[in-house]
Amino acid sequence: MNLEQFDRELKALLSNYAAAARRAEISNVEAKSLRPFVCDGDPTLDTCKIFLVGYNPATTLRDDNEQYIDWCRHWNSKTGYDLPGFYRDYIRYRTGRKVSELSSVSNRVRNEPGRVGQTRAVIECISSELAQRPFPSGGGNVRVLETNLFWPPTPCDEDLQDSFIASDSGNGLMALVRMLEPKVIIGHHLRSEAFLESQTPELSRMGIQLIKLSEWSPPPETLKGWNPCSHLRSFPYKANRQGNRPRVTQLADTILKSLEASLGV
Repeated sequence: MNLEQFDRELKALLSNYAAAARRAEISNVEAKSLRPFVCDGDPTLDTCKIFLVGYNPATTLRDDNEQYIDWCRHWNSKTGYDLPGFYRDYIRYRTGRKVSELSSVSNRVRNEPGRVGQTRAVIECISSELAQRPFPSGGGNVRVLETNLFWPPTPCDEDLQDSFIASDSGNGLMALVRMLEPKVIIGHHLRSEAFLESQTPELSRMGIQLIKLSEWSPPPETLKGWNPCSHLRSFPYKANRQGNRPRVTQLADTILKSLEASLGV
């Protein structure tokens, strides 16, 4: 699937998604607030084959007038998703400060989790780590797409209304999976992991490797100090006191091995 075709199907998917929310009488779900995914550039590239799947976004982006910042503001049908633009709006909303340079954005996200969110900091670290790795079958370095089981943002998981959960049942996510055909999916929320596990027959048919964060552990020789976790907000993303390789690096190693297995290289 090329970017032009994906753009058409994505717009139809978002329209249907918002309509389903209205039918479920979800008053706090607007099309502009939905965040289907975040990635750097073109998600249809052959090197963008890793999905990070959480439960739902936590931050609703708004401008200085408290109006929703439409996800499509950062989407371009010719070039894909403007990740630096998203981070600028994200950090500005979370901190009230403007950020003009991508390097500043990246550093702020990684180094100030208390101000921009622990989960966001870990996602940026994992994505940055993998972006340094060559894609196993060539074509450039590895790229990551971040998405969720559900796309309406809420401050807490429990704020997502049951009626919406019942109306969607993960259909939006699976539509995105079928369109982009990732090779590896990492689930990082118990409910997301449970849903993805329920989709194992289809994922297996598509040749997709599933990694559940709650079941992941570092190499045996570096287990000291490791506490299993099911959500990225609890994931230790800096070097530990034992001097072992950062857990993010170890997780990236696992992801890359799964990618190689899925690709058969």
